[in-house]
Amino acid sequence: MKYSKNNRKYFFIYLSIILLFTTFYLVLFIANRLQYTSHNLEVEHEKIMNAVDTIADIDFIANKYQLLYFMDYVALLESFYKNNKKSLRYFLNKNTMYASISIVDKNAKPIFAKVNNLDFTFDISSMLYGDGIKTTIMFDNDYDKVYRIFVHPIDNIKDTYIVAYLDIDELYGADDFYIVSREGRLLSKSKEKVGFDNFALHYPNAWEHITDNHSGQYIGDNHIFTYHTLNHINSINGVDIEQNAYYLIFAMQFDSKDNPYSIDSISSFIKYADFHSNIIYWIIGYVWIFFTSIVVLWIIINKIKNTKSFGIDEKYRILDIDSGYSKVERF
Repeated sequence: MKYSKNNRKYFFIYLSIILLFTTFYLVLFIANRLQYTSHNLEVEHEKIMNAVDTIADIDFIANKYQLLYFMDYVALLESFYKNNKKSLRYFLNKNTMYASISIVDKNAKPIFAKVNNLDFTFDISSMLYGDGIKTTIMFDNDYDKVYRIFVHPIDNIKDTYIVAYLDIDELYGADDFYIVSREGRLLSKSKEKVGFDNFALHYPNAWEHITDNHSGQYIGDNHIFTYHTLNHINSINGVDIEQNAYYLIFAMQFDSKDNPYSIDSISSFIKYADFHSNIIYWIIGYVWIFFTSIVVLWIIINKIKNTKSFGIDEKYRILDIDSGYSKVERF
C-alpha cells in the first residue's frame, strides 16, 4: 500500500515536470517558428525591394541617355528647320526612336510632324514656355501606354518647340507596378483596370508614408507597397532640365483576414508557420527533455528520501543525521 502510494506521488511529480518542460519547450518552438516566418517575409520583401531599386536605377540611366539623345536630335532638327525644310521632313519621318515627334507653335499646333504620328495628344500647354528641356510622364488610357514627353524650344525662333513622345511602357507596363505623380495621380494604369485614378485618395495612409520617405515598404490592411522615388535630373551638359519627381510603386495584395503578416490564431499559425526547417533538431531537443525530466525526478526522489533521513528517529525520537549523511555520500 505504501509502495503504491509513493508510486502515485512520484508519478504526479514526474507528470508535473514533463508538463512544465513541455510547456516551456512549446512556447519556445512557437516563438521560433514565428521568428522564422517573419525572417522569410523579410527576405521576400528584400528581393522585391531590390527589384524595385533596380528598375529605379535603370530608369535613371535610361532617362539620362534619353535626354542626351533628345538634345542631339534637337540640334539636328534646329539646323534643318532653319536651313533645309526638306531634310527636316525626311529626318522626322525616318525617326524610329519616338512614337511621335513634331515641331509645334505656342498653342501646341503642329508645324511639322512625323508621318503616322500618334492620333492623340496630351495637354502640354504648361510645358511650352522658357528655355531648357522640360520632360514629364503621361499615360494614354485608350491604349494603356506610358510615355515620357520631351519639350525643347528652338533656339532663336520665338514660340516654336520640338515635342517628342517616347514609349516607355516596356519598362513600366507590368501589372503590379504603378507610376504615380507627386500629386498622387496614376500614370501607368487606367481607372477601369484598377478602379481608381488617384493613388493618394485611394490609399491615403500608404501615400503619406511613401511621400515621407525616398524608398521603402508599407504594409497596409490588404496590400504591401514597395516604392522608390524616380530620381529626376536637373541639368545635362549645362542645359537645364525641368523634370518632376515620380514614384515607382510595386503592389502585392493579400487577404486581410488570412495572411502570414498577422498570425493571430492556431489555424493561421499552422497554415503559415514553416514546420520543416530544422525540425529534426527540435525532435532531438524534446527527446533530451524527456530524459532530463527522468533525471530531475530521480534527484527529487532522492532529495525526498534524504530529507526523511534527517528526520526524527522513530525509536529514540532524535535527529538521525548519520543515516542522512551516508545516503548523501552514496548519491
